[in-house]
This record gives sequence, C-alpha cells and structure tokens, in this order.
Amino acid sequence: MTSIAEARDRLRSLAGTWAGAGRVHPNPFGPHGPTSGRWQFKMDADGLHLIGDYAEERAGGHRFNGHGVLAIDPESLDAIWFWFDTYGFPPLMPARGGWDGDRLVLEKTTPRGVGRTIFSVSGQTLHHEVAARMAGEEAFRAVASMELVRTPE
Repeated sequence: MTSIAEARDRLRSLAGTWAGAGRVHPNPFGPHGPTSGRWQFKMDADGLHLIGDYAEERAGGHRFNGHGVLAIDPESLDAIWFWFDTYGFPPLMPARGGWDGDRLVLEKTTPRGVGRTIFSVSGQTLHHEVAARMAGEEAFRAVASMELVRTPE
C-alpha cells in the first residue's frame, strides 16, 4: 500500500453481506463439522473502519457469533483487526497484517498461541479461513474454512 486512502479502499472490497457454508475443523475451542454462516461488513460513518458482524450455526444447534473492527494503522499502513466472539477471550492486542495479493492475512499472538485469519474476495465470492498454532506447537492447523457469496442487502 502506498497511502492510507488506498489501504482503506482495499478494506471496502469486503463491504457487503455474504452468506455461505464451510467446515469447522477439529480444534480446542468448540465442536467441529459442517457450518453455515453470514458476514455483514460495512464501513463506519466516516469511512475509516470496517465493521464486521458474523453469525454461524453448526450441527446440533451450536451457534458462534462475532463482532470485528478492521482499521488501518496510519503509520505502518498495516490492517489491524479487533475481534470479539462467543468464546469471550478479550482482544488484548489486535491481529495485524496486510494484503498478500488478493488475500488479507491477519495474525495475532495470545497466551494460547498464534491465530491467523484470511479473507479474500474473488468476484462475488468471499473466502474466509481461520488457522491456529497453539502454544508449544510448531505448525498452524486449520480451524475453519468457508466460502460465502455476496447477497443482496
């Protein structure tokens, strides 16, 4: 990114309502299996932050919900991601990252390990992936992956 305006424009590519299905992989946080979910992203009133609300349902009626705020650090032009969800772990620090081609890759380190979230838009499709490298582990493992389609507002 060469400017904060360009970086914020990249965030706008996620704006909209997206619905789809995917899979939650075995992980230490909750039940795994097929899932359906919905992202609703919109820019705040000043066009500075992307606000995201997520709702997911898994087999057996298990629900997972989250609320995130994506912003651009004006000094580094990194994307930063504050995330609050059903599991209740507070965001002690935001995830941080940037664009790798068409993929927005965000990572954060917590006492539990390193979490990675990836968003990528291809036409009217949003790909969303979550992976984790738990404390003491050497490799990332998939936590969830989804493919969602832009829906009418």
